Amino acid sequence: MLKAEVNGARIKISELEKDLITLHNQAGTYRKELIELRRRSGLPVDDLVADESTTTIIVIVIVIVIKWHA
Repeated sequence: MLKAEVNGARIKISELEKDLITLHNQAGTYRKELIELRRRSGLPVDDLVADESTTTIIVIVIVIVIKWHA
């Protein structure tokens, strides 16, 4: 019974990891579109450009933590 629960948890973790990566990629696409729209409008984009690297680092750390706990 315990092996089945562990296996189920591993599958769930894998699914969550894939969802996280998908959402991160989707957010990156939206960020790029927003940057382009802001540039066309003459609005500042500094906050969006700086935020991109921070978000990437956070996602990497989350994936590492998930794999470490698996």
